[in-house]
Amino acid sequence: MKRIFCHQCQFWDPVHVGSRTKSKEGRCRRKAPTPHPHSRNDTGTHWPATFDDDWCGEGALQKISEALRRASQ
Repeated sequence: MKRIFCHQCQFWDPVHVGSRTKSKEGRCRRKAPTPHPHSRNDTGTHWPATFDDDWCGEGALQKISEALRRASQ
């Protein structure tokens, strides 16, 4: 099975603003967001944060045109 990195996946949503890391950060949109309260007053949900060079076993290759658009950002 070929490994698909997050930046190659159709479910990855890149978030580059304010990132000070070597890898670009994004959010995995593969499944619904999960509850992740940071405090008693926070009842929000969150998408998993990932880096462009992360990977999982559920990645799905994006279309070529989408890959080129993301690479140019």
